[in-house]
Amino acid sequence: MKVIYIYEQRFPYKGDDIRFGYNIFLHRGYEVEVWSLAKWRYGLNGDSKTLSGGARIDEDEYVKIINSKDEFLKNIERINKEKCFFLLYSYNGFCEISFYIRRILYKKNIPFANISMSTCLHGIDKKLNNINIVWIILMLFRNFIVRNVYYLFKWMISLGNNRKFLKEVTDSIYSFFGYLLYPSVYNFVTTTFMYSRFPNPMEKYSKRNVLICSNSYDEYLESIDTKRVIEEKYIVFIDTGVLTLDDRCTTLGEDIPVKNKEKYCNDMKILFDSLEEEYHCPVVIAAHPKAGYIGNEFGYRMMIFGKTPQLVKDAELVVNEISTAFGLAVLHKKDVLEVYTTEMFTNAVGWRKSYEDYEKIGFKLLNIADKTQVKRVKEYIFVYNENAYKEYIDILIKSKGSIGEGKTFYQCVYEYIDKWRIEKGWNSKE
Repeated sequence: MKVIYIYEQRFPYKGDDIRFGYNIFLHRGYEVEVWSLAKWRYGLNGDSKTLSGGARIDEDEYVKIINSKDEFLKNIERINKEKCFFLLYSYNGFCEISFYIRRILYKKNIPFANISMSTCLHGIDKKLNNINIVWIILMLFRNFIVRNVYYLFKWMISLGNNRKFLKEVTDSIYSFFGYLLYPSVYNFVTTTFMYSRFPNPMEKYSKRNVLICSNSYDEYLESIDTKRVIEEKYIVFIDTGVLTLDDRCTTLGEDIPVKNKEKYCNDMKILFDSLEEEYHCPVVIAAHPKAGYIGNEFGYRMMIFGKTPQLVKDAELVVNEISTAFGLAVLHKKDVLEVYTTEMFTNAVGWRKSYEDYEKIGFKLLNIADKTQVKRVKEYIFVYNENAYKEYIDILIKSKGSIGEGKTFYQCVYEYIDKWRIEKGWNSKE
């Protein structure tokens, strides 16, 4: 049996085999394929690595870059006689293509499940974690009536020339009817907050939903009993690859977060010098899996790929840069320094909202370009706070009512799919 991942809004990166659980299926006799629709969805042309700003693209033989509708259909025909189960990531940002691929799978009787994203602090708003029928009705009114009337009006006053406004309306209609017309076998959900990001908020009450945990909980479980990566004391910087094209920037149609690479790296080196003087230990870079570094970006400091959970577990201090790996620092009860550069908000304005949410739980954010702030770095360190961290865990890491205590997200996904396979009488090795 074959499990096929579809990434609608992103490219496949190095390290995804662990993050998205390919290895779990492969070790149990399943085949795995990965299809990226990012080029098709965003109308992109050219080499994937270049388009992503030099990111570490996964180019293994199981990866298929789908450039068009025709290529998608050809690949569907290729696997049509095989026993397959599709995992569609992520279940937000629904559009015409989202609707189309589900329609094709449903009509061909090919089983699929939707997978929600893990969230960062932009989900700290409690109102979005206590969704009830009143909230859903208000969202339906706002998103499918008020919003569509607004965009239809904008389209009309452009005399029909601006197709972007009309697309907003059609995508809204597709998102409303998608789950009703072409239901999935399951919706694998990370946290309750992600119900507010479902294409149709009514689906919050679907019996197909399986609430599990965020990616941070997975990484926490995997790091608990691991040996120290570095024996001596150290500070860890959780890199987010802002010098490359982040997925959220692709989704929002924004630019690479940081274009002035030389200034950014120099500012970071000055900050790290200050921290090393304060803590009397080195800063180690937990490099983002997709970051295409050559090694000298941060003053030849030790740069380690694929070990972020273990590095956070044993660090004296965690320096974070709007990474969802902040959840690891919370679970391991670490002090955190949250940093940013204004260029991130200029080129990728969606990041500003996330940093406003860090401020909601008491963070003082440090601008790496402000040398006065860097000299007073101790004032910007958020010391472990049990109440604040517990609230974060409940909302954005492991929600009340979730399944799989002590299991990772994709261990639970595997168990559900394997149970479904057995009920269908399919052999995993067929």
